[in-house]
Amino acid sequence: MEDVAAGFRNAQVDVAGLPDVRDVSLEAVIPSYTRYSIVTNSAIGLAVAVAAGVGLGVGLDLRWGVLAAAAALVVVAVPLAVYGLLDARRFGWALRDHDVITQQGVLWRKATVLPLVRIQHVETASGPIERAFGVRRLQAYSAGSGSADLVVYGLGPDRVERVRQHLLRRIGQEPGGAGHE
Repeated sequence: MEDVAAGFRNAQVDVAGLPDVRDVSLEAVIPSYTRYSIVTNSAIGLAVAVAAGVGLGVGLDLRWGVLAAAAALVVVAVPLAVYGLLDARRFGWALRDHDVITQQGVLWRKATVLPLVRIQHVETASGPIERAFGVRRLQAYSAGSGSADLVVYGLGPDRVERVRQHLLRRIGQEPGGAGHE
């Protein structure tokens, strides 16, 4: 039997010479996504405020309920609205020749690079609140994943469709596509 490993080579890569993903110029979300993020985040705080107000208002006294609701607005809803603003401003994405990149996170930063050759399926999505703000998201899936491997938030309807069509052409799922390159 021939030695399979005879021609095998596994050279070390010079990490210092690799390109830095942080040097990529990222696209920002559309302005209405920032408003969407603020509203949806502060809605959670508003729900807490209403629940606190109703709970204490029914259990104790209406004045305590109003005071609890006001306190919850200041303590919960306002910080969540600020978090929504920061979260939208910290999200960025880039479409390159061979991959798609996203960077996100306020407290915990996350960078995702998904090579185009790994993408099996691309779809766009939007819930009713997103549609009210004119916001769409693009989701890219690779083989074997049960959920999206990469999500680009904060795209407008026209742009999300152009990016989706471009990716479908690149992965060969649309007439005229070149397949995996």
